[in-house]
Amino acid sequence: FYKRRVIYVKKGIIIFDFDGTLIESVNIKDKAFQKIFSRFPEKERNKAWTFHKEHSGWSRVEKFKILLEGIPEAQQKIEIEELSNEFSVLVTEEIVKAPLVENTLQVLRNAQKSYELFLVSITPQNELEYILEKLNLSSFFTEVYGGTCKKQDLILNIIHQHELSRKNIVLIGDTLQDMEASQVCDIRFLGRINQHV
Repeated sequence: FYKRRVIYVKKGIIIFDFDGTLIESVNIKDKAFQKIFSRFPEKERNKAWTFHKEHSGWSRVEKFKILLEGIPEAQQKIEIEELSNEFSVLVTEEIVKAPLVENTLQVLRNAQKSYELFLVSITPQNELEYILEKLNLSSFFTEVYGGTCKKQDLILNIIHQHELSRKNIVLIGDTLQDMEASQVCDIRFLGRINQHV
């Protein structure tokens, strides 16, 4: 995770998801997945696309594993890395040009006055940090947690590292997987209705 500063949390905590919650980037990632999936045979392509749409909150790595089932593990690892790098190239510069969700800046400014704000995303850490810097959003967040693990693992890292009371935490997201992550972590959830998910 990207640690911005040492903190002693006394305020309430809001954990934000990123894609589809703060920025309108879901369609960008859909198009990138479609482009990558297009090179595979129809059966594998359809399977991967269905999995992608049903598991919108899962990482690209998990989705590429579905595409590459059945090949030797060593080769699978190499190909997943290549596909992940290609995906990053396809989406990163498009996302920094994407519009923020309506009222995002106002919400962050107001929330920052009374809460400690964290960000969790299944976008790889370096890519996430780059996007946030380009969008001038980094300063809103106490810490930013990105990665290719499941979102609940990122949330649990926040809880354990700062010894937080779960009753003081709310997760704001836009997918069923976000809601499920909040349930696993035993924290409250506030959902944004997203027509693209």
